[in-house]
Amino acid sequence: MEKIKEYITKNKRIVIPVVIIIILLLIGGIYFALQSINGNSDPKIESTKQETNKSKEKETTKDLDTYVKGITDWTIEVGAKNVDFLKDFTFDKKVIKDVTVDASKVDLTKEGKYDLIYNIIPIDTTIDKKTVTKTVEVISKEKAQKEADKGNQVITSNNEIKKNSKEDGTDSKKEVSSNQNNSNTANTSDSHNTDKNSTSNNNNGGSKPNTDNNSGNSSSNNSKPVKPTKPAPEPPVHQHNFSIFVPEKSHIEYGEETYEEQVPKYIKIYWYECNVCHEHFDDETKVATHCEDVCGCGYAFKKDTVQDGYDTVTKTRPTSTKVVDDPAHYECSCGARK
Repeated sequence: MEKIKEYITKNKRIVIPVVIIIILLLIGGIYFALQSINGNSDPKIESTKQETNKSKEKETTKDLDTYVKGITDWTIEVGAKNVDFLKDFTFDKKVIKDVTVDASKVDLTKEGKYDLIYNIIPIDTTIDKKTVTKTVEVISKEKAQKEADKGNQVITSNNEIKKNSKEDGTDSKKEVSSNQNNSNTANTSDSHNTDKNSTSNNNNGGSKPNTDNNSGNSSSNNSKPVKPTKPAPEPPVHQHNFSIFVPEKSHIEYGEETYEEQVPKYIKIYWYECNVCHEHFDDETKVATHCEDVCGCGYAFKKDTVQDGYDTVTKTRPTSTKVVDDPAHYECSCGARK
């Protein structure tokens, strides 16, 4: 130990820098060791964190609309009622909890284009709900018929599809043509029978009985039978379904009314008062005599306002009256109400 002390004292200039360098190296080693423990310098840990973040991003950006069928744009005839924008909807119940629709911006009584918002709510609470916006185009009845004739789908009341007018016209033409053919066949057979009868009568000179009537009848019987035309089916009887609730329509009318009110009436009174005993006097001579002979003091003149009954006053005040324009009721899709 003594030799080491002697060496350090003789070589201070060399020993001190060496000691400082060793201390710095120790500090640096401790710092890097702590960093490696925290995992900031481990590439495997970094890659694991990145993969975890990517998987979370995939879960939160999942296309929820791929699990839903029925979300589409709508073309609706103006004035349509009872349109259900969630009709014929299907979705994967393993992934989707519910699908709601916001049709508050859609006005089926006016032509135009409106936004229809679908909200897809997933079962997994870590995934946000997805909003899908579709377009509802409300068109006139004439344009709706043209679109239906082109083969495009147009929705009317109760989610029914607008029918093609051309198909109805074709059916009616077929019925007319079949009736004409049947009438032509019947007319031809009748004329043929008439010609037969006239010929047989001419050959017999009119003296012999007509024996060819049977042959004429047989020929008419051998002709094709006339098919009776089917009567047009009667339209189904409409049964009212009062399922549409129409709230009450009313307005407020403002006016004025008069009324009577009792208000207090006030009068002024005057008196003289002794400054010592505070007795009241109506006459100044009396209070002066009292103050001089009894209290030996001065007096004061006083006045006040007191209530003296009530007065009846006529006043006006604003009024508001509710006027019902159309009471609340239920309606059918045909317009009938109860």
